[in-house]
Amino acid sequence: MKYVVYTLLMISFLSCQPKDLPTQLKVDATNSYLKVSHLTKNDELLKAKEDLKQVGIALNFEKSTFFENGNLRTLNLSVTLPNGTGGNCTADLTKLQYSYYGFEFDKDKEARFKTGSLN
Repeated sequence: MKYVVYTLLMISFLSCQPKDLPTQLKVDATNSYLKVSHLTKNDELLKAKEDLKQVGIALNFEKSTFFENGNLRTLNLSVTLPNGTGGNCTADLTKLQYSYYGFEFDKDKEARFKTGSLN
């Protein structure tokens, strides 16, 4: 019985570990997205901002905070599309450890635009 309890405790502990969620960025004229997590670094966001600027998407993350090693602590992101519409999202470290946050834009699918938690 005690092994069953230990096994359940280990499974529970392992399921609480932060996920491995590397930053994802896609930039083109019709379909762009940015997915960030607790592993995202300030430098990656700066590069993403410049890349997205090339297709007319403005990215602002100045209110976000970072750890000393450059990793994202809290996300405060706003996005403005070429047509002037936009959105924003916020997430703290706990949320960033288990899910991607950011935006998706698909011009071909009736101008689909989404910010916030992304799967």
